[in-house]
Amino acid sequence: MTTPAAPGSDDASSGATPTSADTPVAWSSPPPRPKRDVYGIVATIIAAIGLVPTLAVVLIGLIPAFNLVWWYLLVLFPFTALLAVLVLPLATVGIVVGMRRGARIRWSITAAVLGVIMVAPIGLMYAGSLTV
Repeated sequence: MTTPAAPGSDDASSGATPTSADTPVAWSSPPPRPKRDVYGIVATIIAAIGLVPTLAVVLIGLIPAFNLVWWYLLVLFPFTALLAVLVLPLATVGIVVGMRRGARIRWSITAAVLGVIMVAPIGLMYAGSLTV
């Protein structure tokens, strides 16, 4: 890297040219960070906490030797419904806030879909008990 010579010195006549490091740089601010969908992330984590045990019981219940494991669903369905009561409002708030801020709402939409999946088995049981 060469530095420009002072005016009137012998180095100026030697052919030294200023490099790009010597030219002034226009500083710009870094691009803004994308806004995080905190509501959606929290709601997705809560939905996963509710759905993973239920999915495990269903998968274990498919094994013929573990046929009695289906009784665990009587405990897990109300637990899943209680967590869905938390997930659906959090996901809805995340979607509304994300739309107003212009942020990404992928996590909130994912949490809303998981919340509907959490409520679906209970809705199907309730609809099945209505038929006479």
